[in-house]
Amino acid sequence: MPNVYMPHGITLKYIDPVREAVKIPVLVGGCRIDDGEMAENAIASGKCDGVVLARALLAEPEFGNKVREGRGNEICPCIGCNNCLMSHVVTGKPRCAVNPVDMAEESPEILPAEQKKKVVIIGGGVSGMEAAIICAKRGHTVDLYEKTGELGGNLHPAGGHSFKEDIRKLNRWYIEELDRRGVKVHLNTELNAVQIKALKPDVCLVAVGSYPVMPESIPGISKGVDAVSAATGKFKPRGDNVVVVGGGLTGCEIAMDYAMQGKKVTIVEYEKKVMSVGLPTFYSNLTYILVMFYGLGVRQLTGHKLEEVTDNGVIVSNVDTGEKMEVPASDVIIAMGLKANTSVASELEGSGIEVHEIGDAVEIGNIATSTRSAFEVCANL
Repeated sequence: MPNVYMPHGITLKYIDPVREAVKIPVLVGGCRIDDGEMAENAIASGKCDGVVLARALLAEPEFGNKVREGRGNEICPCIGCNNCLMSHVVTGKPRCAVNPVDMAEESPEILPAEQKKKVVIIGGGVSGMEAAIICAKRGHTVDLYEKTGELGGNLHPAGGHSFKEDIRKLNRWYIEELDRRGVKVHLNTELNAVQIKALKPDVCLVAVGSYPVMPESIPGISKGVDAVSAATGKFKPRGDNVVVVGGGLTGCEIAMDYAMQGKKVTIVEYEKKVMSVGLPTFYSNLTYILVMFYGLGVRQLTGHKLEEVTDNGVIVSNVDTGEKMEVPASDVIIAMGLKANTSVASELEGSGIEVHEIGDAVEIGNIATSTRSAFEVCANL
């Protein structure tokens, strides 16, 4: 069950001994071949007789048709998050993070709307882009407004690491799909409630996303750097001794990235284990990170609470004993979660506009929760 941190086509190199040992056709699967060209090359080169698609078909059910029709660039990519496997373990259904329709037989289909509406979407992150695509598929007229100069929202920090090309690929797919669907995108445009009302939309979807938490109650917190700045590369560590406060998936990926760059990294985590709270991480992904930590020498200071950020590092306390200790660091990264941005939804009440909040504006989550939030609203508009 290869994950996002592993290269695509990882099992292709193991085929030769199998082909030498058997006289029957050899099919290759389990290696995240979610690219039509890679699949065709594997067969044409004689590496294998056929390619087995699994997760790639959850992300893009029209994979085969799009390859055959020369539309391989339109394939929605599998991002290797293994949400499908995690959800299968938990619920018995392999739900795809980037395809909210997958295994959603109990939900409405994305059908042409009986009444075409003018839809305004505020926010160009995952939920906003997904909502725009679904609405356009249904025949609505869609305008998407993003206050920054680029689409993607938290896909940028999520895809900022060297090993997260799949996230960057997903964001490119979203941008191109918006264009293919005829969605009008307005960048560098932040709308307030008055401006939204002046547009006279039938529906306004608020997908304003979230921002990193930097608790002001912690002394010296401003001396630390937020996780988004670290993950996107906007901040470059000043030295080689980095402390990452927060051992969720975001903090662990930042720690792994810095460790891969040769830095000495310590994770400070309140819980007894890293990646033990919040949305679950599939064990293939989780185990890979822990193995990398072991090989890279990442220190896991679990069961400790951040008390202060100093000029020389951090002061932490043992959750059980209260004993304090200082951890030296040249740089301190704060990865203590996200908080929803301020929404204009309440200011639109009574305006006659149908208003829905989606994505992190409703509940802080991940790509899977963001796409599903958009789907559940837009499939019913």
